[in-house]
Amino acid sequence: MRANLSWIILATLAAQLHGATPAIGYGYAEAEDPAVAIFRDGVTSARKGDFAQATAKAKEALAIIADHKHNGASLALKIDDAAKSKNAPAMAEIMANVVYLSLKEKLEANIATSLKDFNRCKARLFLARKNYLDVLDGNLKKNKPEDSQAIIKGFDEAMAALGNPGLFGIGQKPSDLARFTQAARKIEATIEGFYTRFVKQ
Repeated sequence: MRANLSWIILATLAAQLHGATPAIGYGYAEAEDPAVAIFRDGVTSARKGDFAQATAKAKEALAIIADHKHNGASLALKIDDAAKSKNAPAMAEIMANVVYLSLKEKLEANIATSLKDFNRCKARLFLARKNYLDVLDGNLKKNKPEDSQAIIKGFDEAMAALGNPGLFGIGQKPSDLARFTQAARKIEATIEGFYTRFVKQ
């Protein structure tokens, strides 16, 4: 019951999104993951009953992450099934899943590069955090606010783990890969614990 209600809430909230999540403390206020913009358009189309457009948007979102390790390939059949049954919440779930896989890819890319490039890692982490806030946080905050707060704290912990290159050597702090990895795993596990139907790949 909760899961079905959650996706109805998600579809409703998604139509109201304007991509204006504050970027306090990160400095990338204008950035947005294309998967989030596609999610917004696709869910709006599904809610209006335009499943041809919703399907096109969902497949466009999948194409964006096609070359990622977490590419969501198994979601393709679910897109067609949701369109045939004209199931707007199911279509929202699929596109939210793509947003999550995009978020996960960013966290995993930072780990894979051992946090070597501070600016690139910070940009990836900001977008991952924004993905979460723009699309996934609404249901968690409503149904499990303690998990919502834990995830946000996890992103803060991950940011701290990036360290600081300093300015002319002043204020420099080394990155902490183990700390970042622990924070990333906690973020992923908490999201996956709530959105249990997500493909995790």
